[in-house]
Amino acid sequence: MDMGGDFGRVVDLVSLYIQLPDNTQHVVTGAAFGLQALALYTGEYADMLGGLTYYCLFLAVAATAAALTLELLLPDEFWPGVLKCYSLWLQAVGYLAAARVLFEGRPAWDTLHPVPDMSPGMFVPVVFVMWMNILALALLLVFLVMRWWHAAHLNEHLRAHH
Repeated sequence: MDMGGDFGRVVDLVSLYIQLPDNTQHVVTGAAFGLQALALYTGEYADMLGGLTYYCLFLAVAATAAALTLELLLPDEFWPGVLKCYSLWLQAVGYLAAARVLFEGRPAWDTLHPVPDMSPGMFVPVVFVMWMNILALALLLVFLVMRWWHAAHLNEHLRAHH
């Protein structure tokens, strides 16, 4: 469930009838992600596998809440927006990975058979960091391609508007 999006829609509806202060959307969405992070952090999990999986998700959600707060405090800065984009993508990958690890019954993540074993749980942060690096590289490549495309087509844009 996208708590930030759901609360954001409530703010949009309320703003049709009531004049809300500037940045209400950021505050409400940041608070929603903050509450989601708190729920992930304070949750009780059956074993180390679930605990570490949800802790990695907590880190991504907390980074999103921090990024929204930084965007609110530093509206003209570039990096809070980059952090928000990165952490939201990391959440998406994290929830997909959590579904695969915890709910698909894959033998590689089995902590009970043939004997109780917590080594799959210790491997969860490795997978999380791998995806952090893959996402960082992918977003960097997208950024570089967009810069190249913008630079290559800037003259066309300027000619069209003058």
